Amino acid sequence: MQPRRAGDFRFNFFPSKTASLSPPPPFDPQNTVKQCPVCPAPKTCPPPPSIPDPGKNAFCLGSMQRCNSVGLPADTLCRLLTDVINSNYTADVCATGGTSIPHIIHQSYKSTALPENFATWSQSWKDTHPDWQYKFWSDADNDNLISTHYEWLNDTYSKLPQAIYKADLVRYLYMLKEGGVYADMDTWLMRKLDTLTEGFDACVGQKAILAMMSTDIYFQHNIPNAWMASSPGHPFWMFVVRVIQERYTDILTKQARGDTSSNLGVEGITGPIVLKEAYDTWKCTFDDDKAKVHVLDPGYVFVSNWNNKEEADYFSQKCNGSKITEERQQKRCLKAFPNAHVLTFWTHTWGR
Repeated sequence: MQPRRAGDFRFNFFPSKTASLSPPPPFDPQNTVKQCPVCPAPKTCPPPPSIPDPGKNAFCLGSMQRCNSVGLPADTLCRLLTDVINSNYTADVCATGGTSIPHIIHQSYKSTALPENFATWSQSWKDTHPDWQYKFWSDADNDNLISTHYEWLNDTYSKLPQAIYKADLVRYLYMLKEGGVYADMDTWLMRKLDTLTEGFDACVGQKAILAMMSTDIYFQHNIPNAWMASSPGHPFWMFVVRVIQERYTDILTKQARGDTSSNLGVEGITGPIVLKEAYDTWKCTFDDDKAKVHVLDPGYVFVSNWNNKEEADYFSQKCNGSKITEERQQKRCLKAFPNAHVLTFWTHTWGR
């Protein structure tokens, strides 16, 4: 296979399912080479990748049966992908040079009255990137975002059973509407993010970056939504939101008939499980620079797997969240996890 080059827009529409499950190559931000030496701000948005018309091309439906990790009917998924890719909602941000990841940090909590540990940890993001814009979103801010900019989503949003479902959903919209970096409140920033967010910058398309928690690519929670980065308007985020909308609408329809067997919980409806399933489907469907979603190896953003007791205990010993403000503790943590940019303490405060 020939290496991919900048400007090489060959579109492999449906690689095999096996290929879609292969782990990404090792990522070394210190040796990252941009795809082109000079990246001028684009005056117009590159044309989006195209997919076959589901009404005219049976190959699309057959391919959805192979690439479908989200569990939607093949015809529904094919129409959804066609709608997302062929929509023009990204045109404005692309025309203004929105293919770079903007220097914006997004964090969210139910109100501005933060618990002491959240207030301490969130300060690390402001201190490490004082020149970046810091945006805090309360539940009221999230409600306003939906009602002002995504009225078509309001019915789904308003019916979600708990605040955590809504908090999960809107973080994808932060990435879609404004781009930047999203981080949970129980995270500490160890070093600047530039090597992570700029390492994938290229002269084609938009960037979206996720991160793996472990090397187990089959683990449902392996791509947490606790940290994400993106240029504004990347179509993947609209795809995630539309999958959530379709999935939850189906659940409500079944519940109205008395069927409660499909209740997937917060992780499967709006959280990390649906994010990973959406990514697996997207990756299987698109192998194209204009639609690519990058995934960082474990150790850069997520340095420990909360599902592995041995790993979690080791992380707690080396990176004590209550003492992380101490320089000695930070050095001890970096010695144990030399590639760490972000620490996640996995407080799992879903009750908020």
